[in-house]
Amino acid sequence: MKYDIFSTAKHTIIYSLGNISIKAVGFILLPLYTSHLSVSDFGILGLLEAFFQFSTTVFSFKLSTAMIRWIASEDSLQKQKSIIFTALAATIALVTPIILLLNFFRENLSILFFNSNTYSDYFLIVNATILSEIILFLILDIIRIRQKSLLYLFFTITKVVLNLGIVIYLVKELNMGIKGIIYSQLISSLIVLTISSPVLLKNINFNFNIKIFKKMFMYGFPLVFSTISSLVLTLADRFYLKAFYSFADVGIYNLSYKISSVINLIIIQSFQLGFLPIAYKKYEEGNSKHFFAKILKYYTSVLMISILSISYFSKELIILLSEKEEYYIAYYYVPIIALVFYIKGIHYNFSLGLHFVKKTQYNTFVVLTGAIINLILNYLLVPLYGIWGATMASIIASIVILLLFYKYSQKYFKVDYDILRLFTLTATGIIFILIGYYLNTLSLMYAISLKLISLVSFIAALYYLHYFTKDEINEINKTILKVKGILKRDKVGID
Repeated sequence: MKYDIFSTAKHTIIYSLGNISIKAVGFILLPLYTSHLSVSDFGILGLLEAFFQFSTTVFSFKLSTAMIRWIASEDSLQKQKSIIFTALAATIALVTPIILLLNFFRENLSILFFNSNTYSDYFLIVNATILSEIILFLILDIIRIRQKSLLYLFFTITKVVLNLGIVIYLVKELNMGIKGIIYSQLISSLIVLTISSPVLLKNINFNFNIKIFKKMFMYGFPLVFSTISSLVLTLADRFYLKAFYSFADVGIYNLSYKISSVINLIIIQSFQLGFLPIAYKKYEEGNSKHFFAKILKYYTSVLMISILSISYFSKELIILLSEKEEYYIAYYYVPIIALVFYIKGIHYNFSLGLHFVKKTQYNTFVVLTGAIINLILNYLLVPLYGIWGATMASIIASIVILLLFYKYSQKYFKVDYDILRLFTLTATGIIFILIGYYLNTLSLMYAISLKLISLVSFIAALYYLHYFTKDEINEINKTILKVKGILKRDKVGID
């Protein structure tokens, strides 16, 4: 089990480097965006990003996820290659007509999103990017299956560097605004898709298996509805803010979300990328429930420390990165949105049990229930409380999803998670987040010093609350000493 935990950590760290580069570029570009885009333009960009995120996730029909699941239980390399080709061919056949249809109705989309057909050309660019990204995601998932995390990192960083250079040229030098941003995403995606195509060709044989396709589609299709519901949870608040307030409010919320999503990108998504292939493998081997319980415990502790860090220093970060003062207010909402990501990270782990036993129809029910609650709460709370109402709606809906995933997953794949310690971690973290709101009222240097002390105090609190057992602490100390020894040997070797 130690090897599997180490392997999960290793791949997660490597994937996180790629995601860190993505987020780092996002931070680098924020001053460019805030200086060349008004708050309202930033809100418009946020809605376009929401459409892109929704479309790339839903129109993939989760065939890539199904591909990973089927390959995990298939030992024959040739059959694996057939599964990959089946997923690729089906994806292209399903997505291409949808993209053509979206292009045909692009003026309608512009009116629906922005009450004007002025932005119809923007949807042409975004739609082309959607098709490119869906195929690229599938190639990257093949690399994940083969556990070639360094190759994944190479393509990720290449795409990030390309996007950075292109967007700076188009927005800063040519002053293309929003159109320059979405053009840069398309161009960088197409270039990386081209250079990664040899990986695809190496891992396919041209044998479309209709029986496998039907099984994968029946596995993935229910997940589409759960994905739609999940995206409603994530994106609906922007549309409510647009309807009841203004594009400027959407812009403020979008900036808060971008800062908070550091947690989602660097910790949660990196963990999912590294863990999912290992999780399927462990399930197939059997006797893995203790492993999953341990993983959740270590994962949530890292997640909470990360959430506290981004919550504590979001004010300084936003002031540093934003050119205009009207953006500064965004830091108020970062801790609450970060907590939503924390809950999301936990319910992802709970939901895996339903994937293992191929009961994905429950995913649909659970997330759909959460989405409906979210829509109702947004409708009730946003008109009264604005952005605060949107964040509270997300928190409540996410808690409902968490509880339902735990209930149904435990029914079919019971794991003895340490719920008491998980509750201790969460409650302690919330108390320290509230302390952070007070610290933000202090002078800059005084606040930064106390925030650093508070972070150390949180870790000490976990120790005194016995969050980790003595055996776990001993194992952590042994691992730290082992890593130090490796680093010391490497240093001697260099000298």
